[in-house]
Amino acid sequence: MIQKISKLLALAQGASTQAEAEACFAKAQSLATAHSISLAQAQHLSDAAEKQQPIHRTITIGLPRKRANKHLVNLMYAIALANDVEMNIAHNSTYVVMFGYPSDIDMCEQLWIQIAQRMVQFADQFLRDITSNKQVARSSYYAGFIDTMRRRLADSRAVEVARAEAATQTDRHHPEPSATSLALRHKSATIRDYYKQNSAARGTWRGDRHHGKRSAHAARAGGLAARQVVLPSGSEIAGGRRSISKADAY
Repeated sequence: MIQKISKLLALAQGASTQAEAEACFAKAQSLATAHSISLAQAQHLSDAAEKQQPIHRTITIGLPRKRANKHLVNLMYAIALANDVEMNIAHNSTYVVMFGYPSDIDMCEQLWIQIAQRMVQFADQFLRDITSNKQVARSSYYAGFIDTMRRRLADSRAVEVARAEAATQTDRHHPEPSATSLALRHKSATIRDYYKQNSAARGTWRGDRHHGKRSAHAARAGGLAARQVVLPSGSEIAGGRRSISKADAY
């Protein structure tokens, strides 16, 4: 599945219009959601011995005391929500612990790497024309970018789930929960149970709360950028984790 997504991202790399870039990204997330649904259906129908087992994995976000960490965590959380993964967050936002099926966690990490790199690059370009309060502008830009990306991810998932449910609905005149709905519910319950049994989280993460000044102009610019995000080529998404160096420097 990652190979298929990689081909789409390679096409997105050469997108000449915003509409084309949006279409490529939407299809990539659609495939990720379709994979998640297929996995749920397979898990629901398989014998216990054949099923994948949930795992939890720690993923490093950034160096301690970096302001970008909370934004990178928020971006990861938006991606996790769209891909059936639960998540714990370190109190200092330097790492997260993801709970889910291995392939879903892999998908989340790869999407996060690609989108985060573009978010930082777009912010750097925007800030070249900002002469004051650059810290406020960057933070607001990231917030606007992530809010828009969260909606795009959620919308893409909703469309794909609706398509899968329609395909497995047996009686349109007397609708009952489809095979897809039942499989997704079972998957969600399985991950939730695993999370409850294995999570050591205590307290509430407060990094998503906005404090201090905000720049409406920067937030709008970030939102617009999120709508035209162009992701790297397939060789990069398949090649493992890369450092988000400029985010670490912020």
